[in-house]
Amino acid sequence: MAAPPGNRTPPGRPGPGSPPPGAERPPIPWHFKLFAALFAVYLALRIVQMLGWIGVSVKDLHNALAIVIALVNGVAAIWGLLAWWRGWPLIRGYLVLALLGWFLFVPQLALGIALYAGGHRAPAGWHGWQHYIYGVGAVLGIGIGWYYRRRLADRPAMVFGLICFFLALVAARAYVTGHG
Repeated sequence: MAAPPGNRTPPGRPGPGSPPPGAERPPIPWHFKLFAALFAVYLALRIVQMLGWIGVSVKDLHNALAIVIALVNGVAAIWGLLAWWRGWPLIRGYLVLALLGWFLFVPQLALGIALYAGGHRAPAGWHGWQHYIYGVGAVLGIGIGWYYRRRLADRPAMVFGLICFFLALVAARAYVTGHG
């Protein structure tokens, strides 16, 4: 196959300014990751504080985020399971959507812990305690998904689709049990 016009680099050779073949990017240093995580926590706390100034409570954020999590994971589940069933290749946008659905549980759990520490409890009754079990179930589901993501690398649509389906159900059930 001929090289495109204007490309003077022979096929198989790296172009000017590109890394040599087989070269990998260096790992990100641990202290940079720690600084980025601490900055993200600080930024999240400032956003919650500013929303409190206009009358948005932590409970409101917790409820709204539960709906967003259920929707994002629901869309990712349908997309992933259809791709698995039909044999469609996954695009990078799908993987970003699925992982976003997984990682949205981090601030959701942080808001839930903040509510619990502040004295707010799930509604009393036979299903109030279940609300907390769904938080633990989400953490376990994400951990299992992360494990099988590498173990079943040849079937990513199945893994992401099933885990996103599970997480969408967990988020929907947690929302229902948290409202009484």
